Amino acid sequence: MHKQPSTPQNRSADVNLPMHPPIKPSMPWRVVAVRPLPDFKIHVRFVDGTQGEVDMNTLVHSPTAGVFADLANPSVFAQVSI
Repeated sequence: MHKQPSTPQNRSADVNLPMHPPIKPSMPWRVVAVRPLPDFKIHVRFVDGTQGEVDMNTLVHSPTAGVFADLANPSVFAQVSI
């Protein structure tokens, strides 16, 4: 009789990976709050307190909007969140 070759076990779980500290995002450009405004604008606040408005109108209505094209629907745009 032929003996079936044994398939080696997946030993990836046995690898001792070094422990890394958890990631704590602290970059000043990290967005902490957003809210939709009329005319496809968004109010944005960053972790360092900087805040302002971003006008998305041209982008979402562009023929090359790509993944942003769905945001041209006002009800979709109003769902903005972090």
